[in-house]
Amino acid sequence: MMETLKFILSFVFAIGICASMSAQTFINSQADWDALTDPVVVSGPVFIQPGVSIVHNGNLTFNTELQVLGDLEIATGSFTQNQLLLVNQSGSLTVNGELTVNGFPAVLNDMATFTNNGISTFNDASGLTINSTGAITNNGTLTTQLLTVNSGGTVNNGSTGTLTSFGAIALNNGSSLVNDFTLNAQNGVFAGNGTYTNNGTTNAPNGLTIDGVAVQNNLQLNVMGPGGGAIVNGGSLTNSATVIWSAAGALAGDGTVTNTGNMTFDPGPLATTGDVLNCGTINGPPTFTVTGAAPEGTPCDPGLAVECLCENGVIAAAPTAIPTMSEWGLILLTLLSLSFVMVSMVARQTSLAGFGGSFSLKNMYQMSAYPFEKSIFEKALSFVLVMAIVAGIMSYAMYGVITATDFIGTCICGPILAYLLHLMVLVNQDLTDK
Repeated sequence: MMETLKFILSFVFAIGICASMSAQTFINSQADWDALTDPVVVSGPVFIQPGVSIVHNGNLTFNTELQVLGDLEIATGSFTQNQLLLVNQSGSLTVNGELTVNGFPAVLNDMATFTNNGISTFNDASGLTINSTGAITNNGTLTTQLLTVNSGGTVNNGSTGTLTSFGAIALNNGSSLVNDFTLNAQNGVFAGNGTYTNNGTTNAPNGLTIDGVAVQNNLQLNVMGPGGGAIVNGGSLTNSATVIWSAAGALAGDGTVTNTGNMTFDPGPLATTGDVLNCGTINGPPTFTVTGAAPEGTPCDPGLAVECLCENGVIAAAPTAIPTMSEWGLILLTLLSLSFVMVSMVARQTSLAGFGGSFSLKNMYQMSAYPFEKSIFEKALSFVLVMAIVAGIMSYAMYGVITATDFIGTCICGPILAYLLHLMVLVNQDLTDK
């Protein structure tokens, strides 16, 4: 009896496996793919097998789950996927034509890659998801309802790419997104613990919320929308270029803003209220241009327009500018002080050749009271000039620029340094003669 039962169960299991295998369609060659008829409707998933490269031309509608384990290129025409789309096991999907995914998510797993050079649209609420170090490169137009990048995945929006996400952009577990052209964050939410680097133009038409993500802006970040605020919660915004806030709201909720560029706050025609820099940490010497102002002690309210920071729930007084001396000012002061000391030392050497007078506060305004040897000064000035040229070449090689301040500072401090060196030579000559 037991043997009969085992035989029946084994038979049923084998039938189930055969039925499952028969419900799957395996693409092992280009001919298998070309044999599919439009629309594609089969009872189980369609697999493009590992190592198989498929080039699709023309229009095709897939009403069946598609798993890409090899390589699929949508070269021309349109490809519509109305079921789940999976790119797995180092598979690749390249779109040069047009791809539309409706009603189901598209997922990249296991180091899979997706390159879009055409038009790709993901209409499902789950949008496009990348797992396990998958990678997306967009050089065309990519539109998704939601973009989720997990487990070290990467997204590179290239120098000709336009990436639009109508929902949040989630960057999790060390994942990254780099924009080199245009990114439209319609929802304006960057969430997770990954990084976003903007080297192009980022538009947030409904406000901006940074929740945990480290955002680096290197070109242009536009925050717009009536009532769309700008909040940094638990993340960071680092700006080295230009940020324009054309919206009401709060900046730096409990995150960090570091600004070495320009941040312009202008409510503009869309906003009915102003802007608040509200209770966050702001680093760097920011250039803030804010429309409107509120008196000190006013409670922090996103409906106010202020030009100062918020401390302990109220508007803080604008910081008082403290006069400071620049680097070149300190160098000039040091050189003048050393020169004055050296002049005093030289003046005390009564046996100094070519200088028989004395130096004191009474005659300090007379040029003849200062020791000077033309031939030695000319050599010192030549030495300083050569060193300045070498320093300028090294500075340009390292930083790519020589500022007008550095040029003027060198022109002023160079002759003083040469005179100081000339005095040192005079002292040494005098000591040698003795």
